[in-house]
Amino acid sequence: MTCPHCRESARCKGFKSRQLVSLFGPLEYSRHYYLCRHCHHGISPLDGVLGLRAHDLTPAADEVVCLSGLEDSFATAADTVLPRLAGLRVSESTVQRATEAAGERLAEAQHAGQTFGPSTPWAWHKDADGKTVGYVSVDATGVGQQGSRGAKAEGRMAYIGMIDNPVPEERPRWANPTAAKRPEWKARYVSQVRSLAELAEPLRRQASR
Repeated sequence: MTCPHCRESARCKGFKSRQLVSLFGPLEYSRHYYLCRHCHHGISPLDGVLGLRAHDLTPAADEVVCLSGLEDSFATAADTVLPRLAGLRVSESTVQRATEAAGERLAEAQHAGQTFGPSTPWAWHKDADGKTVGYVSVDATGVGQQGSRGAKAEGRMAYIGMIDNPVPEERPRWANPTAAKRPEWKARYVSQVRSLAELAEPLRRQASR
């Protein structure tokens, strides 16, 4: 096969086993393993087909670990949240690697102009004058930073942009005043730890959906 790193020829070296952590417990499977003689990278094409990454988690386990890593510290996610939430027992470093890798993939997708979620027409609510209206808002919060080996580092600002169409408070303004269920609040969000000026373009793209 062609090596994805240097585009030279890689030879099959037989089968190689790999252990994974899944939502149903540990797994082990064997797949073909290729070695490139030019750049010395090892490749197992089946890993990519299955959506596996470097931290030995299945895609479903990876998603659960990343969500837990966002909700609290990596240590709390590993020691408390994941064992009780999904019976997963992974190290703090695994939670950190998986969560940070997901953030890097998200950043790369945003830089490439990718948007998230399907393109969905909104049933726009109307304001007091009977006109459809949308709002653009931005919020910010400070994010503490830590340097190498626990050294001090300056904090950064995380910005969150939102395009939304709020639901009117009074029932007579609703499209269906007799409905028992409150209409859905329509909103699209973009968040990033970059300059405020860099928020505009990804927010515009997301809003266009």
